[in-house]
Amino acid sequence: RFLSPSSAPQMLCIDRVIEDALLKDTSSVLPITGADLLAEFQLSPGPKIGLILAEAKRLHEATPCSRDSLIAKLRDFVNSLP
Repeated sequence: RFLSPSSAPQMLCIDRVIEDALLKDTSSVLPITGADLLAEFQLSPGPKIGLILAEAKRLHEATPCSRDSLIAKLRDFVNSLP
């Protein structure tokens, strides 16, 4: 199926809507990984990393921030873990 010249403005509009949605949805991109946590907090792989990542996700969804800010916010949480 070919697009007619009259459908070009509609396609541009759809492209803009999609682009706008993708650019606005950055909250799902966590700026840290489990490897970051292992290195930053000198931890070993295990369930504790999953708990910290879950807390990181919760914090980041509430207030998106940079990697360094998120690690700073996690410091007390990590220190409170047994």
